Amino acid sequence: MNDAAPRPDGSSRGRRLLARVHALGAGAVAVGETPSVRVTNSWWHVELPLPTAEQWARVGSSIPVILAAAAAVYVGVNKPDVPMLDLAGAITLLVVSFAAATWQLIWVRQSSENDAPATGLRAGKAFKTFRSFAFALPFPLLIAGVIWTELVRDTGEVDVTGRTHISPKVVQNGDTLTVTLEGQPNRHRLRLTLRAADAPGDWSGSQFCVPETQLGVALLGGNGKAQAERVDSGEHVDLRLGGSTKVRAQITVHTDLGCHMEVSVLKAVLHD
Repeated sequence: MNDAAPRPDGSSRGRRLLARVHALGAGAVAVGETPSVRVTNSWWHVELPLPTAEQWARVGSSIPVILAAAAAVYVGVNKPDVPMLDLAGAITLLVVSFAAATWQLIWVRQSSENDAPATGLRAGKAFKTFRSFAFALPFPLLIAGVIWTELVRDTGEVDVTGRTHISPKVVQNGDTLTVTLEGQPNRHRLRLTLRAADAPGDWSGSQFCVPETQLGVALLGGNGKAQAERVDSGEHVDLRLGGSTKVRAQITVHTDLGCHMEVSVLKAVLHD
């Protein structure tokens, strides 16, 4: 009789529950039961709960945020020595990528706590498609931002003013100076801007020679295309380096007789 049958203890019920779960197969769990994995031998057993689909979605939605943050740190640490304006596009892409990744992380968490997503879309095919798009959007943006940064590093302008030396500094009409660039140039052209000023000294109060002063520039070892005769103070000249491994430019001063001028490098930029 059923009344006489012994009632199963907790251990028996547990074994029946696990047997029912195993019978349903992977990914098919009875309603109200938590999927789990069981590790056992003759002496002990451990039953570990498996993450649910919502938990996997939350973990996966964190990946774009982590990658976007890592890309931003990489660009910040390895920022090329170029004007910030050249990196504006890359920075914009990384910022938008991080913002999109953060938005989809918050959106996935909110949508998992409600029957309908926070955007108002109903659960179903449209919702899954939109969630996939939100998850994938940050990846091309951050990849494009990193690639942009590397392209700027290889082809962007490089300010090398601090790597230039000029001697002598005080000259008169017809004198020549030499501008030398430290290190090898990693671009094909040098945009050089020179400044001429009245030199300090006993004559400084009795001369005003800047308006009449011009500078002739020629790249030593270069060709005729790398020469610009008589540029004014503050006017740049573009020198074609032509594969030179050492950059030296000769400056010839053209000014009034008796004028003492001080010539300096105002700006030096390597570019392609």
